[in-house]
Amino acid sequence: MENREKEDKLKYLEELVQPRPPEETRVWYEKWAEDYDKDVKFMEYNGPELAINEFVNLKLPKNCRILDIGTGTGTVGHLLKLNGYTNIDGLDQTKEMLEMAKQKKCYTNFITSVVTKDTRLPIEDNTYDAVVMAGCLCPGHIRWNSFPQIIRVVKKGGLVFWVVAVSKAFEDRDEDFRNGNNEKLVESLVSERKWDFIPGYPKTVENYLFIEMENREKEDKLKYLTELVQPRPPEETRVWYEKWAEDYDKDVKFMEYNGPELAINEFVNLKLPKNCRILDIGTGTGTVGHLLKLNGYTNIDGLDQTKEMLEMAKQKKCYTNFITSVVTKDTRLPIEDNTYDAVVMAGCLCPGHIRWNSFPQIIRVVKKGGLVFWVVAVSKAFEDRDEDFRNGNNEKLVESLVSERKWDFIPGYPKTVENYLVGSNGNIYAMKVL
Repeated sequence: MENREKEDKLKYLEELVQPRPPEETRVWYEKWAEDYDKDVKFMEYNGPELAINEFVNLKLPKNCRILDIGTGTGTVGHLLKLNGYTNIDGLDQTKEMLEMAKQKKCYTNFITSVVTKDTRLPIEDNTYDAVVMAGCLCPGHIRWNSFPQIIRVVKKGGLVFWVVAVSKAFEDRDEDFRNGNNEKLVESLVSERKWDFIPGYPKTVENYLFIEMENREKEDKLKYLTELVQPRPPEETRVWYEKWAEDYDKDVKFMEYNGPELAINEFVNLKLPKNCRILDIGTGTGTVGHLLKLNGYTNIDGLDQTKEMLEMAKQKKCYTNFITSVVTKDTRLPIEDNTYDAVVMAGCLCPGHIRWNSFPQIIRVVKKGGLVFWVVAVSKAFEDRDEDFRNGNNEKLVESLVSERKWDFIPGYPKTVENYLVGSNGNIYAMKVL
């Protein structure tokens, strides 16, 4: 993405988080809904992840009734479902945002309502075990003086849980965030015996938002990524990922890398049974497994050559087994023949990673009639650095295995998808093993 475009988006976001009436804010989100998830990636906004990582520590029952206020496009519900919560409703004032949230298939009910101190929410008293809010208690969105309306819909003994940027981030633009005014509102409701602090809260968390990351640092990270995707032996690539594992998820956000999301959004359309056995090759930190689990798949193994990346994937609690192995044409995977119903690969069939000439090793571990499914940047993205991606060489490998009756194309594939990565579209392949 050009720096000018990034600056324009950041300016848009900066202008959005200003004091204004709810109806004006709603108009902003009506226009933004379709692009919201993509646009916020490069901000490295971690509010929902921080909120739900903390929320699960409170050990509420998985079937408790939760209201996600300020649902937006449904990231909080997505994370709650991934962590096993099954009874989640979403509330937002913008219908267009809720339409995007519906696509994530995490919510039971949707409620369209503004949240203000003078607006009675269209919900009965004592309905929910918990209310969760991530990022919406900021200027121009939900004011903290609306807490009594929120408390009303929570059961006695229930939880109101939120994450927000520190007040200093907004004190230059909103009186509510100056001189501890919002914090005084919270304390006043304690004095009125409306609620009380859970021991250990509030607490400060790091890395809530990185909108102020210096351009120089961004350029350095992008340079690192460009250097990584170059032809090299697998053992050299492994060393890069050993060092990068802990920061990987954070660092790739601003690249707007959408490979796993595009892959799994397409994969679910093939309607494999939810209990089918899936191998995620090139697991990395586990984003593919995360998305498969969210879509109801229950039997997923992960394979990667870098133990440190698999350690990060384990934290997502999506996988049944982990396999540490390189994938090359001359390396027999430590897996029996005909083990899996499907192999899924997102992004790993690129220079310096898994070469396409290793497909026979992959086909071997898939059952007859099973699926080999992958997404990769269009070959043009890599043709300047890797002979495999020039003159249709990789595509010829795929065709040769069709001629050898090893697999065949599933009708409709390959297909091109947009926005695989900043500056590049992608191709999705789906092959049936014969």
